[in-house]
Amino acid sequence: MHDTFLIERLYKAIKCLCAEKDISLIRKTIIEVNENSRVNEESLISFFKDMNSQLVDDKTMFTIERTDLEPLIAVIKVIEGQ
Repeated sequence: MHDTFLIERLYKAIKCLCAEKDISLIRKTIIEVNENSRVNEESLISFFKDMNSQLVDDKTMFTIERTDLEPLIAVIKVIEGQ
């Protein structure tokens, strides 16, 4: 349940950042999460596709780095796109 909440928050934050930076298609994103989080690359891509987001395609790469962050905290380190 907590991971779903975190994925939803990441989706909203990434969508907002892309709008601010005029990114219409994500190529690479690096995100830090808690070392015990079940958030992974596949779950993020799946969520974006479930939301019918045009920000991702088959070439989009999400990289998850696990650190000692608090459980419901994530850091968006990099967003690259066009």
